Parts: sequence; structure tokens; C-alpha cells
Amino acid sequence: MKIINKLPLYLTILLLILSCTEEKVYNQEVCEDLSMNSYRGLPKPSKEFRDNCKKFKIEYHQKKCQSALESMMLGMNTDKLKKKFGDKIMGCFNQKDRERFLKD
Repeated sequence: MKIINKLPLYLTILLLILSCTEEKVYNQEVCEDLSMNSYRGLPKPSKEFRDNCKKFKIEYHQKKCQSALESMMLGMNTDKLKKKFGDKIMGCFNQKDRERFLKD
């Protein structure tokens, strides 16, 4: 009888455990985002990128992000950055970089 009363609790715990063990799928888009976050210096995305994204050809890699940052530091605005480096290039920069260097 006691087990039946606690059944909802056991089921809830089981569902929480199962939902936490879901494996992340690494594809081109996920790896692009991880690459940009890695450039920004975030440790967890950096490790995930190194461990899981070697098989993808990354467009927004460190060299491209660095070049875009240099252009931004020299006064290039958001529209010109996106036109030159691609629409997702702003993902390479943290909020502090944007506040400090963007002029638009």
C-alpha cells in the first residue's frame, strides 16, 4: 500500500532522470553556434566544440570572428559587418564588444 501512495513520486523522478539524459545532436548549425561561443571564450561551448564538431566545415571560425572584430573596432557598422562576413557574424561578439565598438 505504501508503494502505491509513492508511485507518482517515483514516476516523476524517473521522468526527470530520463529527460536529463537526452543526448544532444551535433549538426552544422549547432557547431557554428558553438564555434562562435568558443571564440567568445565560453568554456563549456569551447569543450563541446572541440569534442564534437571536427567533422564539420565551420564557416564562423576563429579567424573569421577575429577579422570581423578588427573591422568592428575600425568603425564598421552592423549592416556592413553582416554584408561582409554573413548574417550570423554578430554571434561572435559579446555584449561588451558590441557596446564598446559598434557605432550604430
